[in-house]
Amino acid sequence: MKASLISPTLLNTTFPFSTDDEVMRAAHLQTVERLFSEGNDVVFIEGPSGYGKTHILKQFVQKNSDHAISYFVSVLDKHTYSRECFNDVIYTQLYFLLTGDESTSVRIPDNFIIQLRTELDKKIRFLQHKKKFLFFVLDGLDALNQQGLQTFKEILEDLPWGKIKFLFSGDSEKLEVLLPDKQKIKYKSIQVIPFNKEETTAYFRQIPNSEKFIEQIFTISSDGIPQKLNQIKTICLDTGIDDFLIEFDSGNIDLYECEWQKVDNEKKRLVLSAIAFSETQLEDEKIARILSFDTNTVKEITNSLPFLTLTTKNCRIFKNEYFLNYSKKRLKTFESVVIRKLIRYILHNDSLVEEFDLPSLYLRNKQWKEMINYYSYETFFNQLEK
Repeated sequence: MKASLISPTLLNTTFPFSTDDEVMRAAHLQTVERLFSEGNDVVFIEGPSGYGKTHILKQFVQKNSDHAISYFVSVLDKHTYSRECFNDVIYTQLYFLLTGDESTSVRIPDNFIIQLRTELDKKIRFLQHKKKFLFFVLDGLDALNQQGLQTFKEILEDLPWGKIKFLFSGDSEKLEVLLPDKQKIKYKSIQVIPFNKEETTAYFRQIPNSEKFIEQIFTISSDGIPQKLNQIKTICLDTGIDDFLIEFDSGNIDLYECEWQKVDNEKKRLVLSAIAFSETQLEDEKIARILSFDTNTVKEITNSLPFLTLTTKNCRIFKNEYFLNYSKKRLKTFESVVIRKLIRYILHNDSLVEEFDLPSLYLRNKQWKEMINYYSYETFFNQLEK
């Protein structure tokens, strides 16, 4: 089927959402472009969590969308850790870039890059003639363990290193393992920095009178840390900037706690627990079936919580990993209850066994007898060791 798409990015199911309040990180993008033009094969974007590395990589892809292949690992979607997901997302984009067609392949071969190398080399030469590079942009790979990194390396090593450019986010010392063993690669790292005051002002432009309080907001956010600015903005949109600053000046405000105040009954806590502890993405309808709630009740709850967002597949996820981790701590007493409900739901729907990791749920809930029945003894003890 001939595609009407104009860039591979539109086929990338891991690509982060765009929002209308996004601030361009122009200085970082210019630095990345300069480093590539100076002959570096790889650039690492490094910095603490919450500083906006993912957004910088996303903006770089959008700026070079017709000659960039990208992949975004998300702690909110464990499927992105898998070789299957990586193969699918990279192959789909690469196939479209090289042929202009959407792939209808049912099974993607592990050596798909080798199979596409002839066309890939032609594309690289074509881009070079246009004075452009082919970019591979990979975000969040430092969330993988060593085994996961080795799995991704096995795929990436088939690419023509030295002819294409790689942009990674994360700790360069950990990610150096992805570089080819037998080829000298030139690379540089840059440190991402927080928003400056101009970027902070632009980020808060939707909030009336916010420009008068930018100095205070900038200070509260530890001098422009994007993740903290996002929390502050969410609260201000809900309560108003004046009320937020009054609460903060009184010393009675914690940014996470302020957002958490909306979780004011047990039904909300159970819905959030299903999202937090299921380790897979769930639609409102599925959450309702797991908890035996009315679907409209679940929709009302999820729509009322500003720290949840909706994926392109209409699944509910936390807006970031920080609130996911905070929620898990606050909801720890509900974990076992929700896992039991989830297991019961899976067992009554055989088609869901492959979608959910049932043995892992047994293990997390310490249901040893059920694990033994599910596994052989040997496999059971191997899982226990893990």
